[in-house]
Amino acid sequence: MLLHGDGSSRIVNGQTTQIENHPWQISLRYNGNHICGGSILSSNSILTAAHCLGDNPAIYSILAGSSSRTSTTVGQIRNATIDPKEKHKEYNSPPGGYPNDIAILLLSEELVLNGDSVKAVSLPGSSFNPDSSNNCVMSGWGRTNRGTGDSGGPYVCKNGNEDVLTGVTSWGIQSGDKCLTSYPSVYVRVSEFLNWINQHME
Repeated sequence: MLLHGDGSSRIVNGQTTQIENHPWQISLRYNGNHICGGSILSSNSILTAAHCLGDNPAIYSILAGSSSRTSTTVGQIRNATIDPKEKHKEYNSPPGGYPNDIAILLLSEELVLNGDSVKAVSLPGSSFNPDSSNNCVMSGWGRTNRGTGDSGGPYVCKNGNEDVLTGVTSWGIQSGDKCLTSYPSVYVRVSEFLNWINQHME
């Protein structure tokens, strides 16, 4: 069940939606299991959070075009070869607070972008700085893995009639296995990494 929210929480209080409303959303899977979200940049490039990926090269897969993260019959499944260089070289895991928490996955086979349930999201301009008038939403499947199921997923804002990928979901405050809605979620500001993204995507 795909959810969306206004970005003030990790979709703990989100609303049910359909993939056609967020066609750039993907499920990042390891051994066939959903671990994080991500965003379609092109037919063979996916943007996600660096902390979603292991330190060693491994084969992951993504599911695009499905409102269900467990679907095996709806949507497109593609393998993604993870190379350490595709994680930002200045990414640090805690206790550094996940700075530069951004990574690109290159797919072994291109997605079929149909403009309906599978679509690339636009990148922002370098000066794009949204406010409450930009109607921003995050999407994902909610807390599925001790609060990390939404990590890497899109925070998208309207810029006129265009949907713009403004943030990558990075982290939030947890107590036990619960995400605390009294603290803000933290996102990677995509506009700060445009040069890096353009250098690494295909």
